[in-house]
Amino acid sequence: MNGFGIRTAGQSDPATATCPLLGEFLDAAERHGRNAAVLVGSVDAELSGALLVRHDGETGYIDRVKSWYPGLAHGRALLAAAEAWLAERGVRAVTCEHVPDPELFISAGYLAGDGPMSRVVSGTAGVRVPITITDLEMRQRPADPVGPAPHGQKVSVHRAERPGVDFYRFLYNTVGASWYWVDRRLMSDEELGTAVTGAGVEVYVLNVAGVPAGYGELARSGEDVDLAYFGLMPGYIGRGIGWYFIRAIVDIAWSADPVRLTVNTCDLDHPRALRTYQRAGFSVVGRRSSSIADPRIVGLPWPCSRRT
Repeated sequence: MNGFGIRTAGQSDPATATCPLLGEFLDAAERHGRNAAVLVGSVDAELSGALLVRHDGETGYIDRVKSWYPGLAHGRALLAAAEAWLAERGVRAVTCEHVPDPELFISAGYLAGDGPMSRVVSGTAGVRVPITITDLEMRQRPADPVGPAPHGQKVSVHRAERPGVDFYRFLYNTVGASWYWVDRRLMSDEELGTAVTGAGVEVYVLNVAGVPAGYGELARSGEDVDLAYFGLMPGYIGRGIGWYFIRAIVDIAWSADPVRLTVNTCDLDHPRALRTYQRAGFSVVGRRSSSIADPRIVGLPWPCSRRT
C-alpha cells in the first residue's frame, strides 16, 4: 500500500470539500465530543476510506465505515486504527451494529452472531512494537568542510519554508515507510501542520536533478539542535548521496553555533544509520528502551527484521 496513510480528520479537513459523506461523519462525531473521532485513509493524497469510532467509557462503537479502495486491506487498516484509538482510552470491547461489509469485519476477526458484530481489543494501551533507541550527540563542529556532491549527480539541498501538509506527508511517508515511521502518519492535518511549522523547526529537502530524494528536519531549542528526521527516498539509497546529505545537514545545523547537536536512531532503522552518524562526528551517549505504535494501523507490515 505505497502512499497509504491514516489521519484523524477535523471539520476543516480539505477532503470535506469533495466528500459530503465525510462531513456527515464529522457532524455525527461532534455530537459525542471527545469520545468520538473520524479516521480518514488516503492513497497518494486521495481519499480512500473513512470511519467513525466512539465509546461510552466501557464499550467502543464503530458506527460508520466506508472504503472506496478495492480489496480489504485498506478497510482492515482503518479498523485497526480505530481499535488502537479505543485501546489508548482503556476501551477493550468494540462492536459494530450496522455492518455494511460483513466480509471486511470477519476478515478482521469480528464475530458474527444474531446481533452486532464484535470483538475484544487486545491490550488496554494498544499493540506496540518494542524498540531500542541509541542516543548520540556532537559537541564540536566537524573541522573538515563538506565535500563535493557525488560525481555526475546534480545534487542540491534547499530549505522548504513552511511546507504544506500534503508535501510533508509525501516526504515522511515515502522516506519512512521502510523504517516504520508511524507517529506522524497518525497526526491530523492540523496537528501535523503545527508540528512542521513551529518555532525552531527547519525542513530541508535533498534534490537530485530537481527531484526530491530525501529530507532532514532540524529542531532548534535554546542552545541545542536536534536532527529529528533524516533519510533518503528508497530509489536513492546506495547511490553515494547519503554521506553528502548528512554532512550538509550537519553543517546547516551548526550554522547558528549551538552548544550541542543531537540525533537518535533505533534498531528498526537502516542497518548503516548508526555507523553513518558516528562517521559524521556523532558519539553515542546512551541507549534506552521504547516502543512505537503498531505499524499495521497505518497499512505498514509488522517488523520482521532488525538492525543488530
